[in-house]
Amino acid sequence: MKELQVIWAMLKRTGMQRFLAGFALFYILFCFLIQITDPAVESFGDALWFGLNVITTIGLGDYTVTTPLARILVVLLGLGGVLMFAFIPGVMTS
Repeated sequence: MKELQVIWAMLKRTGMQRFLAGFALFYILFCFLIQITDPAVESFGDALWFGLNVITTIGLGDYTVTTPLARILVVLLGLGGVLMFAFIPGVMTS
């Protein structure tokens, strides 16, 4: 429990909690947009699963987007995930 308090204090001191909240909103919005632009992603839960695979660069291959707009959204979501996962260690080490 003490470790979580230390992490939360660090996030507040660096302003990182706003960044993480913004990324969560970005993630949910893009997953929703991917769901409505691509017929291969049938539910919002599937879109969240697909989005998690994209931002963590796991890419399990469960889903493949087929429409050009969905592909653009997936590229942007992937870039956002890479930036987010690169930004967190940078903030913590500084």
